Amino acid sequence: MSPHPIRPIGLRRGSDGADGGRAVFRSADTATAAKGSGDDRTTCRRSRRDLHRLPAVGAVGCDLPPAMLDHARAKPHADQVRFEEADLRHLPDWGEFDVICAVTNPMDHLLTDEDFASALHGIVRSLAPDGVFLFDQLSERAHHRSVRHPAVRESDGQFLTCRTWQHTLPTEPEPVFTRRMDRFVRHSPGQWHRIAHQNTFRARSETSVRRLLTRAHLDCVAVHPVSRLRQGGQRDRSDEGVLFVARHQPRQGRHS
Repeated sequence: MSPHPIRPIGLRRGSDGADGGRAVFRSADTATAAKGSGDDRTTCRRSRRDLHRLPAVGAVGCDLPPAMLDHARAKPHADQVRFEEADLRHLPDWGEFDVICAVTNPMDHLLTDEDFASALHGIVRSLAPDGVFLFDQLSERAHHRSVRHPAVRESDGQFLTCRTWQHTLPTEPEPVFTRRMDRFVRHSPGQWHRIAHQNTFRARSETSVRRLLTRAHLDCVAVHPVSRLRQGGQRDRSDEGVLFVARHQPRQGRHS
């Protein structure tokens, strides 16, 4: 198992009523996915405004750090969500869902194929037949760009530095990147407080992802480039990430 902390996903589960919609989302960023049973369309929105949809769909949200759960509970309309603490590698059995969505690249934090397969096992167990799993990952090109261009930003009396470096794992062929972010907050003249965050990512190729999905009985039906949303609403760099869409193809006899 990877020693690094794993950023988990969150789950949305719909009612058992007429709409029948169920969905899954990562609660910390309110990135959402919803599938309507009537028109069989899947939509993905990365906006906290989507929380207003929850009364019609119903939701269970999960994350790993308690502080992130508290942050999610404080958002508008969060009273429509039941939040649970869970690890992406060991998802509890919460029943079946039509859609599972893991965005803001939590799957990148699964450094070994064993961890990735463990996460997929719980996701497949939670998906209804023909259910959809959506997730994104940063591209290797985006990681290399971060290595070449360390960032320093100033905002509201705070300084933020971001550095990325590449290394390898003895048992894994694909590159691994570690990103460290340091936030310096001024408390008084001449006195600063530093808050550090460090995360490690594995840059899996599309071929590797497809192979792991197939082994988990997930059919990769679409792969889309993902761009970043800059301040002012402008999008930049379509090579920033990749969105995968996979459909559950259950083995015969798993469902009656």
